Amino acid sequence: MTAEVAQGREWIRAPRDNHTAVFHPARAQVSSVLAQNIELFRSSKTPAWIRELRCQVRTSALETSQRYLAEYSASLFHRHCNNVPRPTELSSQRSDLEVPWIVGGHQPELFHPGVWFKNFVIDSIAKESGGIGLHTIIDHDLARAASIRVPKRDTFSGRLVQTACDLPICRSDATRTVHQTPWHSARIDRAGLRRTLREITDSLSSLGIQNPIAVDFWGHMEQMHDGTEAAIAFSQYRHSLEIKHGLSNLELPFSRLATSEPWQAFLHHCIVHGEKLHEIYNASLQEYRAEEKISNPTQPVPPLSSRDGWFELPFWLYKIDSNVRQRLWALPDPSGGNRWSLGSGLNPSVFDWVIDWSTDPDRSKKAWVGYLRDGICVRPRALLTTMFLRCFMADLFVHGIGGGVYDRLTDAIIQRFLQMPAPSYLTCTATEWLTMSEIPEMDTKALHGQRQALHRQSQLLRSRPELFLEPNDAMDAELRMHQDTLIATVPPRGSKKRWHREITNVKTRILERVAAIRKENEEQLQRIEQRVHELRYLNSREYSFILFPESTLLPSLRQMSR
Repeated sequence: MTAEVAQGREWIRAPRDNHTAVFHPARAQVSSVLAQNIELFRSSKTPAWIRELRCQVRTSALETSQRYLAEYSASLFHRHCNNVPRPTELSSQRSDLEVPWIVGGHQPELFHPGVWFKNFVIDSIAKESGGIGLHTIIDHDLARAASIRVPKRDTFSGRLVQTACDLPICRSDATRTVHQTPWHSARIDRAGLRRTLREITDSLSSLGIQNPIAVDFWGHMEQMHDGTEAAIAFSQYRHSLEIKHGLSNLELPFSRLATSEPWQAFLHHCIVHGEKLHEIYNASLQEYRAEEKISNPTQPVPPLSSRDGWFELPFWLYKIDSNVRQRLWALPDPSGGNRWSLGSGLNPSVFDWVIDWSTDPDRSKKAWVGYLRDGICVRPRALLTTMFLRCFMADLFVHGIGGGVYDRLTDAIIQRFLQMPAPSYLTCTATEWLTMSEIPEMDTKALHGQRQALHRQSQLLRSRPELFLEPNDAMDAELRMHQDTLIATVPPRGSKKRWHREITNVKTRILERVAAIRKENEEQLQRIEQRVHELRYLNSREYSFILFPESTLLPSLRQMSR
């Protein structure tokens, strides 16, 4: 089942129902949007230098992604012996870089199926258009979560609860805390692998879930050496599942793209026009926050700072052996020369180190080779990442809901900084629930209707218990009549003491008569509240894809992507 969303992006919401996807623009309109983007990139509306650099980026990306795949493709295809075409075989037939490129990207985490859905959409559109699908692994983003949430039936209370299960990752310095570490600095840590897997499988088994992807995933991690880059290990395993189920997307870690000459050329343009980029970025952000009525100063991204002649640019500047990303600050030569200084740190007063950058393209390219050799990393922040991929690689970029909403801000930066119309992009996601066989299906609306009715009944049992007296019971009828008489003969103020005592006594006796109904109501309400609590976990779309059975999840995502 697929829900098409034709409203503005501000109305896009994750679908609530199981096996449901949303697209904006509608899935049927994608081919038209793709054609418009291709026309944009071929027209004079796109500056000539961008068209030229696009060709260089795509050439480099194609070669790099093929080399990357070759590192693990032999074992991958031996493992999944079938007739699925290899991505290398597919792309090697494409000598013309002008075929449509459908591109997406995400952190190499064990995300929920709604995020993974993008890769299935990329593959589907690429095959429809005769183009190339490519997933970019954003391995310079932070590895924020070292665990995943797993539902289980508590042995003692019988309630459905969630537990956090550790992922087999640590920092490159073997520290377990990785939430502020770039993904490419996270490493596989095999200690406790079997214990954690047993915890996951036992939890899922308590809910009737058998054969989760986690079993195969953990087996794959056991084959890794301690110290293997977690981003690569996670991504290669996920990619192997995609290929097994017929997807032909290429894969490319951004860290490898960021060592290429075309990336250096893009970076050079951003630095030598850094003051303009800084100004446009902040102005566009301020306008976006005003339009969206956002009061949090860090949402959707914090503004760029300036201090003592230095101004911050939307990049990270750090060394590959560092477990912490640092901001990039730029300072033009005060004397007006062609030398810039780039600083790495929180602010100009606490720089870890500073490097030189020449405004001369040839000199900066030569220096760049030395910086790469020294392990210096320059990586884009979120908005610049998608700006680069959308304008210099993709003919159509595929976003999730969060990125799709925020990239309206990127549109403004593209138009002002790159001096071209922002290419359209596709926003999509899907909802998949864990299927727990030991819990019977129940209509959510009916459940909440029962809950509301029971709450209303509970309220009436407290405020008007006489409504629940049995009219055919003589004692109940007498109590009801006595109460009605007392209510009809309320004495004047100052003479109510005896009346109040008598009506209180009547109500107490009525409450005693309906005590069994009240008890039954409370028990029913407790059962319903427990069911609502369980459905809140059941209907969560946030569980990692490795908790799902492969045999049901991947066919569902593939079907919805078409």
